[in-house]
Amino acid sequence: MIPEDVLNLMTRVSQSGLTPLHQLSIKKARQEFERRNLVLELEPEYVAKTQDIVLTPNNLRTRFYWSSDCTYEGFVLYVHGGGWVLGSIDGYDRLCRRLANRVRLPIASIDYSLAPENPFPKPISDVMAAANAHKEIAELANVTGHTWTIMGDSAGANLAAAAVLNLPYESRPNHQALVYPVIDLSYQTRSRTSYRSGYLLDEPLMNWFTDHYLSGADLWNPHASLIYNTSLKESPPTLIVTADLDPLHDEGVMYAKALRYSQVKVDHYNCRSLIHGFLNMPKALPRSSTVTGRICRWLRNTMTSEC
Repeated sequence: MIPEDVLNLMTRVSQSGLTPLHQLSIKKARQEFERRNLVLELEPEYVAKTQDIVLTPNNLRTRFYWSSDCTYEGFVLYVHGGGWVLGSIDGYDRLCRRLANRVRLPIASIDYSLAPENPFPKPISDVMAAANAHKEIAELANVTGHTWTIMGDSAGANLAAAAVLNLPYESRPNHQALVYPVIDLSYQTRSRTSYRSGYLLDEPLMNWFTDHYLSGADLWNPHASLIYNTSLKESPPTLIVTADLDPLHDEGVMYAKALRYSQVKVDHYNCRSLIHGFLNMPKALPRSSTVTGRICRWLRNTMTSEC
């Protein structure tokens, strides 16, 4: 049974008459993605400080967040979603403010290169560059500890996990948090079939994202479809968050199982009766705030317990 808040949102979208994002130009789709996200968002929370800097190398625009009760045992590196084509640190500003206030550690959100202008594997290289600069980030964030976590949602979770598997040992994060991650571009899972239409992230949009990102690369490439990667054992302790009514649900579950099989410690939170992208929809889906709080408690407890 679909809960009332999800059903109301799906009905509003279906009756809105809005042009699907995949039928727009890239420029217009990016503008619309940001605009539509704001409709589902709460007002931005106050944080003690934000600062935009450019990380070297790769010239990555990065936004830092500090809450008023921030401590400095470690930091979270955030990789936004948007199907590798959409999204920005501006569009994810409100979510990152919420994370900063609840994790109470510095958050660093990065603007990596987007497809189709910069297809696979360039976005992975950008995330790797940010990870390799973790000492620079820690210094800029005034972090005194040595622990850090890479976190991403959807395509951002895919990039975060892919980057981790390619990093040298000394640049790997202590943990990773993957929220409704894209894991397998090659396989039509049950959830991709069941929720291919009507649940906001529909099949034509997913295909549009994949075509722009891969730009002819192999669907089975283990750096894009991570379920085929033979280095999963190199992953750090991992949080995976899935949503019941999400086309990507099953591949998130598959990745949790694959990581555990590779002897990686995994915590898996499945969110019942929620849809893809819910973290950015607290105005429409108030239950998402509860999940955000749970994720932040995991981050806080996991990171500070090691200091």
